[in-house]
Amino acid sequence: MRWELGRRHRLGIALSGGGARGFAHIRVLRVLVEAGWRPAVVTGTSAGGIVGGLFAAGLSPEAIEALARRIHWRMFMRLDPDGTALVSTRGLARLLREAVGDVRIEELPIRFAAVAVDLDTGEEIWLDRGPLVEAMLATSAFPGVFPPVLWQGRRLIDGGVLNPLPVDVARGLGATFVIGVDLSGPMRSGGDRRLPEELPGPLLIRWLTRRARWSRTLEVVFGSVGIMARWITEARLARTPPDWLIRVPTGDIPVFALDQAPEILERGERAARAALAGLERAMSQPRWLRRLLPQAA
Repeated sequence: MRWELGRRHRLGIALSGGGARGFAHIRVLRVLVEAGWRPAVVTGTSAGGIVGGLFAAGLSPEAIEALARRIHWRMFMRLDPDGTALVSTRGLARLLREAVGDVRIEELPIRFAAVAVDLDTGEEIWLDRGPLVEAMLATSAFPGVFPPVLWQGRRLIDGGVLNPLPVDVARGLGATFVIGVDLSGPMRSGGDRRLPEELPGPLLIRWLTRRARWSRTLEVVFGSVGIMARWITEARLARTPPDWLIRVPTGDIPVFALDQAPEILERGERAARAALAGLERAMSQPRWLRRLLPQAA
């Protein structure tokens, strides 16, 4: 059945941003692949751009999960030497380069694009050619926290500023049936948004993160961006909806909660398994009918 449907469709998967919540994308991909859904196109923003880029490069979801479990706070405990952001991403860059080397996007076995934004012009940039590692760093360059990435004379920052869930990019790359995976909400009505009290790393960074002033500042930054991402996502989904939307309930998890990776992974798996039956029905329907019916899980 899936093979026959696959002959009529070019499957695309669009993965949203979400910081540490992006761990959920790994299990979503694993469930879909195990069920026989193999995408020809993958697009991603921010954390979704990193997971999607690794997957498009040929890494299995299991290999991506093993790599993701190596991401920890110590990797981000050095100040940005250029002064353009709070912390350096050199540790993350080394990890990504270890996984995929110096491969270019146009050489990948799966068509891929990451979304970034030109800091100087405000343009949305689709990174579908060029070095993969730099593209993954650019799409996840959270403003003020991670430094912009220089790309062909441009300064690029996190694509979530304009396009948190790049469904339109997947369609632009030729996908005829797009599964969107959204991690952006809903917003929490309350609860504890504080940073962890103890973070490993150099004494200066530990001192800064313990100060109430810095903690409150980062809470405001991440909370504000979360609100922005939620509204932008809904507006863009209304204009360019996916053929099927998987929402992973991660709104109660802070975007920097690397210590909650096991819970995030489990939520991604549950959401994907719940979507499988409806996904198969939706893929067998004509597109005009899919537009009339609620297509989400």
